[in-house]
Amino acid sequence: MAYCYILYSEKLNKFYVGACIDLERRFYEYNIGHSKFTKLGLPWILVYQEQFENLQLAKKREAYIKKQKSRKYIEVLIAQKKKLVKHPDCNREGPGFDSQPVHFLKPQFILRFFC
Repeated sequence: MAYCYILYSEKLNKFYVGACIDLERRFYEYNIGHSKFTKLGLPWILVYQEQFENLQLAKKREAYIKKQKSRKYIEVLIAQKKKLVKHPDCNREGPGFDSQPVHFLKPQFILRFFC
């Protein structure tokens, strides 16, 4: 599996769009300051991800998102994705709506999506 993902740095108030095979490893590298740019924005928060069958498709999606050159486009993507996951305070039921917060990667990185 391959992933296209978006990270956010509160420190820089910037998004970072990327694609990779091992999202957990890549996310770890960003948060230890592996590259010059991402080192400046620590800590990075994973705010969006899409899963693909192969890296070529993930990189095409990454290129498409970057080609938009629009922060607004990225914010809309994130907002649409957040609507798919239930926050514990919401009163929705059915498939895809879990009553627990979404846990991703390491226990210290907990993403909560809001209604």
